[in-house]
Amino acid sequence: MKRNIVYLKANQNVKVTSDKVYLKDVFKITCADSLLLTKLKLVLIYDFANKSANLSLDTAKKVQQNPFNGDRAVISILKVIEIIQNIGVDAEIVSLGENDIVLEKIKPQKESNLQISLKVIFVSLICFFGTAFTIMAFHNDINVIGLFEQIYGLFGTEYPGGAGALEIGYSIGLGVGIIVFYNHLGKRRITKDPTPLEVEMRIYEDDVNQTLIDNAEREQIEVDVS
Repeated sequence: MKRNIVYLKANQNVKVTSDKVYLKDVFKITCADSLLLTKLKLVLIYDFANKSANLSLDTAKKVQQNPFNGDRAVISILKVIEIIQNIGVDAEIVSLGENDIVLEKIKPQKESNLQISLKVIFVSLICFFGTAFTIMAFHNDINVIGLFEQIYGLFGTEYPGGAGALEIGYSIGLGVGIIVFYNHLGKRRITKDPTPLEVEMRIYEDDVNQTLIDNAEREQIEVDVS
């Protein structure tokens, strides 16, 4: 008889909304046996309400002393495979995703349109004035006015001060350059490529997840096999 093969795939960080975390909440699962697939989806792999049930005695004590595991947990793929094997599933488990997964329990929050609007306005004001201050500080640091005076002098013209043709052209070019660099014009994306901000956010998320995993391993609070 041909042995079933179960393929599992999970991202490095998975957000859940309930205390009980089932296999289907974390992993994408595929298997040729539909009955086995249904059974696997309902396998409990972690319980935020009863963390001690998931861990050895020593690890459970460390978790209780460490606030890191309040709404987060790091679980090893080896522990997941062990849980599946313990329920009597005779199948070959193949993992195509991460070896360590960060489980993060979040509380669903409903925000009114007014709250969302106030947050957008607040963030927009910070970005606007913060960016303006940064640009002015940079221009003052490199003495852009002195640079403009030299450019006017090269063309045999006296620096008029204020908003001349050079200043207006520079301001327009600066604005266009920012739009092109960030690849956004309002809600519209100029190209299909991810923006630099999106790239940096993904790098930051990956670094945070890897740090959580490393800390869990170092402090021996990862949900892993004995």
